[in-house]
Amino acid sequence: MIPILGRVPVKGLTLDEVETKISYELGQKYLKEQPEVIAVISTLRPVRLILLGEIVRPGYYNAAPNTLLTDLLTTAGGSTGKADLRSVIVRRTLVDGTVLEEAVDLYTPLIKGTKIPEFRLQEGDSVVVSRLEVGKDTGYDRALIARTTLIQPTITVKLLVPLIPSGRILRDVVVPNGSDFLDILATLPSTDVLRIKSDEVSLLRFDPEKGGVVTQKLNPRGALRGDIAQNVMLEDQDVIIVSRTVLGEIFAFFNIITQPIRDLQTFSTTVTNFQNNFGNNNN
Repeated sequence: MIPILGRVPVKGLTLDEVETKISYELGQKYLKEQPEVIAVISTLRPVRLILLGEIVRPGYYNAAPNTLLTDLLTTAGGSTGKADLRSVIVRRTLVDGTVLEEAVDLYTPLIKGTKIPEFRLQEGDSVVVSRLEVGKDTGYDRALIARTTLIQPTITVKLLVPLIPSGRILRDVVVPNGSDFLDILATLPSTDVLRIKSDEVSLLRFDPEKGGVVTQKLNPRGALRGDIAQNVMLEDQDVIIVSRTVLGEIFAFFNIITQPIRDLQTFSTTVTNFQNNFGNNNN
């Protein structure tokens, strides 16, 4: 709003162009000469951005102009463990409708210890965090990424443990991203760990590439002795079952549910429903 002139549309103009336009309008309508006009920005209007792909909280975000790409990822909770940070796609639509696309590599600088690109975002930018494809993950250091702010800071692992003398308990264990099987064992009393049989611990994980649940046996004593193959790195929503009997029961439960397990959310919900349905049964 300008005194005398009223509202002056300036959308899409630079500050210099705003000054020139207002000076011209005043000179043409009210003054003998064009006055000197100084335009300043008192408050920066937030820009709207879209964040998609392997991100904890995808969606629309309002951010300050020129927000760094890395800051936006952090605001959204970080990337998931399935993200490929070698190729974060930024799509930008120009005034004439042209769409520019640029792949930003956030991974290589971390490996080489160099500065991460300070890619600044603009109004309407779309950011897509790519999924790490099978066959292209060789040499991709997930453990290194897990120690950065570019990935979700914590993961939740479901631990299904038999109770004595009856029943079983399912609890969510929240651990730092990058945690392994030993970190979960550390949450159990040491006497319980020693009583666990080497062939009774299983890891269940939903594999989106295979479109189903995969299982892996883990040997707690082997992990404690330093066997790297047994001390696997964990992912969000992994399920650790400390009982062969319970493992068989949960797979039987998978077979009787009406909704196929086609995504991580269904997998997690199914495990929880299993506990709710059978949690009070005797082992």
